[in-house]
Amino acid sequence: MGAGAVCGGAAADRERIAGGGGSGSPAEQVLAWVFPTSLLAVWPAVAGLADPTVRRRYARAERVLSRFGFEDRYAGLLDTLDGGGVGVDAARVREHLAGLAVLFDEASRLPREGFAFGADLGAAGRPVVFDGAAELIASGRPREAMFWVLVTYARCHVVLGAVGPERGRAFGAVLADMGVASAADRRLRADALLAALPRWQAVVDAVAAEAVAG
Repeated sequence: MGAGAVCGGAAADRERIAGGGGSGSPAEQVLAWVFPTSLLAVWPAVAGLADPTVRRRYARAERVLSRFGFEDRYAGLLDTLDGGGVGVDAARVREHLAGLAVLFDEASRLPREGFAFGADLGAAGRPVVFDGAAELIASGRPREAMFWVLVTYARCHVVLGAVGPERGRAFGAVLADMGVASAADRRLRADALLAALPRWQAVVDAVAAEAVAG
């Protein structure tokens, strides 16, 4: 791990971010945007010799940046996900979790073998989503919790296919709170992230050098 691992995957990460949302259904487009966007949180964690994990990668990135003296950069990293988190506070995330619980249970009753993430929408995956989000909210990290809330919402929609208007409005509210209600919004967010990558590369290089030096 460390600088070599980050640099080795940087070109591929840039290509994924440049995709900006890809094609497919709206939910598939959201997944194709949010996971590449979240790769920026992986960079400092890997450079700092920490396991970035998937669901808690933002919280892990915050700890690494703080440990190596870059705590002032974390807010900017989180902004690449939610545009500043204006619509994201603890109460709002709990509202989204309540709506997600209904959708999750509907998706969990359907066959999911054809989806790479199918197991995450089953009984074993439920506490990971809901208890995990509750832990992040309780620790003062509602914006970080919204990452996996959004991912899970989108995954449920992919499994459910065509959903009723109420479900569509709930998903749209999540996207609106994160400032990415449209494909154009996500494209702009991806372009801004691409422009910021050289500055983040400098941060990652500094973290990696100090981590390796011990």
